Amino acid sequence: GKEILMSSRYETVGEVCLGLTRVLEEMEEPELLAVARLLSQRLTAPQAFITAVGETSTGKSTLINGLLQEAILPTAASPTTGTVTQVVCLKTAETRFLAINRDGTQEELTLEDFRELAVRPDPDLLRLQLRTEPRSRAYDGFNVIDTPGYNALLAEHEEILRRCLPESDVVLFVAGYRTGFGQPDQDLFEVVRTATARDETIPYLLVINRVPEGVGLSDRRVQEI
Repeated sequence: GKEILMSSRYETVGEVCLGLTRVLEEMEEPELLAVARLLSQRLTAPQAFITAVGETSTGKSTLINGLLQEAILPTAASPTTGTVTQVVCLKTAETRFLAINRDGTQEELTLEDFRELAVRPDPDLLRLQLRTEPRSRAYDGFNVIDTPGYNALLAEHEEILRRCLPESDVVLFVAGYRTGFGQPDQDLFEVVRTATARDETIPYLLVINRVPEGVGLSDRRVQEI
């Protein structure tokens, strides 16, 4: 096995991992083989996990729509995200909408049902998932997590948020220009800080949304936030 892994014909980490998978198949090591296969999958089809957090009506869903260049998540002046929603960017023949339930099952949804559950989630719902092909191949493998506004979070959703955050590659902290950075934002920031405390390499990106035209970094309100 060592000779196979050290062979010069393996030029990339992915190729080494594939070689390791073949060795583990021959050795009949099912648990290690499962890990090696998962690693191979992640190396050949890398993914990035981005979690957007913020107060209610700061425009998180609108921001994600702008990132993906498509009005894919429901938006309105009133709060529209009532549950955790995962947008998965991948090559697919058609956009799919799914409900991931608390009992581990999942079911296909229509667009209408998806939008309804996004605002008023069912008690049995763990999260919503939307699988779509991005307009740009640069976004392949992106997993964008849209969360309810912190002051609208249920206890169950906060627990999901605490699980999502440590697995994130980037945390987008969205604040509104007019509403500023108040006590609810501070409370949410403490949740984010505590949940990611074990990995100080996770970057936080502050997004100040709905900034008036012509306002820049030197603006007093921006500096205050």
